[in-house]
Amino acid sequence: MEYLRQFIREVIKEDSSSFTGAGIIVVKQGKDGLRFLGLKTQKGLDIPKGGTDPGETPMETALRETFEEASLSNADLKFQWGKPSVKLNGRLILFLASTNSTPAIGINPKTKEKEHDGFEWFSFEDIEKSCLPYLKPAIRWANSVILNKE
Repeated sequence: MEYLRQFIREVIKEDSSSFTGAGIIVVKQGKDGLRFLGLKTQKGLDIPKGGTDPGETPMETALRETFEEASLSNADLKFQWGKPSVKLNGRLILFLASTNSTPAIGINPKTKEKEHDGFEWFSFEDIEKSCLPYLKPAIRWANSVILNKE
């Protein structure tokens, strides 16, 4: 299995050496338009993301972190805009997906603690205004992908 994994990485030429974390900006169609998943913290709104484990690709990290932090699995996510990504600070790779599922705040398997205080679905304007400052360019990127491909 590991051989197949390595072969796939070589074929798609995914450079996993230049990233240290990954995540997914998750959106959901609401009655009043598209909503962005915001994970609540004391410092502002976050998204599902985290550090890579040895040997993981960016997508594997993003999917694992989204499951650990929001209880959304690959089966819950739809990559309807393809799998474009944006890189923040040269090391955090973020993807964009939609869901019809309801998240749940998970417990970090390493620390055994919750990393977030809750979640809510936000308009683009509200999440962009209240998200952690370094995430703002990624939120804007996701919104532009959605607007250009809907």
